[in-house]
This record gives sequence, structure tokens and C-alpha cells, in this order.
Amino acid sequence: INWAFRYAALREEGAIPEVTLNLNAKSDTGDEHRALGTGDWNVGTGVSLVKTIDPVVFFGSLGYNWTLGTLEVEKMDVDPGDQILYSMGMGFSLNDRVSFSMAMAGAAIRRTEVNGKGIRGSGLDINSLQFTTTVQLAKRVYVEPFVGFGLTDEAADFLVGINVPVGLEGRFPFSF
Repeated sequence: INWAFRYAALREEGAIPEVTLNLNAKSDTGDEHRALGTGDWNVGTGVSLVKTIDPVVFFGSLGYNWTLGTLEVEKMDVDPGDQILYSMGMGFSLNDRVSFSMAMAGAAIRRTEVNGKGIRGSGLDINSLQFTTTVQLAKRVYVEPFVGFGLTDEAADFLVGINVPVGLEGRFPFSF
């Protein structure tokens, strides 16, 4: 289970891109041994930049996620490593309610530590290419089905999912 909160710090104007700050968390749900999540809490932060040259939008992001806690494996404390997250891509507006985008997304995962000592060669570089269609369902509600393809050996070969962004502009608990 993931949560993310985003705040538009700067609106796009002239040569200045839109700047969005984010804070996110991932719960410890799941079971690493059955490939159903990691079983660890993660918290992170990041920044995204967006520049529009109508009908194309260019975007990029950079973030950092901290893995909280360690796993106990055969009486050893295992810290799977923090993550540097990055992405860049472009979107194309098909009409006022539908757009298509593609992005290269990656994560550089610091090497695993066992009992406080780094394991050489355990760092990962995960990269994927993702294609998304965004459809506006209502004034502040969107649906975004996506597919992705792994670009590195460490990445999943194939990803599929759906995001449902909901804008809270002018809504409880704050009127922005």
C-alpha cells in the first residue's frame, strides 16, 4: 500500500517549469519471500519538473526513498538499501481529456548491508520504459492505465497497472 502527497510549489510561467514537491510512504504489507511486496516501510521525498510546449509536455523527477528497519534473516540484520529514484519523459495531448505519455523510470538502489557491513555488488540499477494513457473521468478525477518493459536485468520484464489520481484542489481538509 502506497501513499503520496504532492504540492505544486511553482506554477509554470514563461521559461519557468512547474515544480511539484512530493512526500510518499509505502507500508510494510506484503511478504518478500513470496514476492508480494518487501515487508518494509519506506518513506521518501522528491521533486518533479514539468514544461509544456503545447501539445507536448516534457517532465522529469528526482527523489530519494529511505528503507526503514531491517529484516532478520537467519539471525542476521539485513538492510536492503535506500533508493535514488529518477524519471524523464514526454506526454502528448490527443484532445482535452486524453493524453498519451512515455517515460524512462529508474531506481539506483544502494547496496545491501548485513549486520551493518555493505555487500559488494549488491547494489541494483533498475530501469524500465513505461507507456501510459491518461483519461479525465471528471473535473478532478483521472484514470491512468500503464504498461512497462524492463530495460535492465534487475528490472521486471513486464509491468502493468493503473493509477487513479484525484485532485483535492479546494477540497477538505485545506482550501488551496
